[in-house]
Amino acid sequence: MITAVPDEGYHFVSWSDGVLTAERTDTGVQTDLDVTATFAINQYTLTYTADSNGSISGTTPQTVDHGSDASMITAVPDEGYHFVSWSDGVLTAERTDTGVLADINVTATFALDPYDEWISGFPSLTTPAETEPGEDPDGDGLANAIEFVLGRDPSQADPGDAVVTSVGATDVTFEFERVTAAGDAGFDSVIEFTEHPGVSPWTDATPGMISIADHGATETVTVTVPRTGADRMFGRLKVLIP
Repeated sequence: MITAVPDEGYHFVSWSDGVLTAERTDTGVQTDLDVTATFAINQYTLTYTADSNGSISGTTPQTVDHGSDASMITAVPDEGYHFVSWSDGVLTAERTDTGVLADINVTATFALDPYDEWISGFPSLTTPAETEPGEDPDGDGLANAIEFVLGRDPSQADPGDAVVTSVGATDVTFEFERVTAAGDAGFDSVIEFTEHPGVSPWTDATPGMISIADHGATETVTVTVPRTGADRMFGRLKVLIP
């Protein structure tokens, strides 16, 4: 018995006399026999798919030789969604699989953006005029983006102060509670202050004025502004929408 053994990454194709099995036992031989085994490199199929909330940019499926590299693939989320991961644990939306040694079949998963997930939790708000970050459907003077940062209900007016102020002999302290996930979603929040609204410009608090107490899901932000002799100090919460 003779067996044609391929190198790693290759597979047996045939013998030169047409025999298609790698293992052969020639019987009843009546003449010289001179045959050659041929091999071919393994090829793998790479299939990239997206769940119902996104799509794939790039070639899929694609075929590559053993040990070769795939072309770049990008998982593209639909509007209002963000990329979470590939089913094999890759955490970057863009991937290029290199040195491929087997078939790959993976799916990209997506999730609602934090703001969209939050606003969808208020079923009475349905139109863009009610759900957009800059809108104020409950008419309490706080745009949805601010309600999101503060963890409030945008469908119900809240008379409570967004910022708590305390005045000391040498400084004024502004304090507010914000949702950590809102900051992670790019909704930056900052205290602005001025001594004379409408006359003096509003100034953002500098890092040295800010202290943050981390409570996990929420944070307490305290901003301490020197009074510099001013009789009055005004502060307001500004939220930057990503």
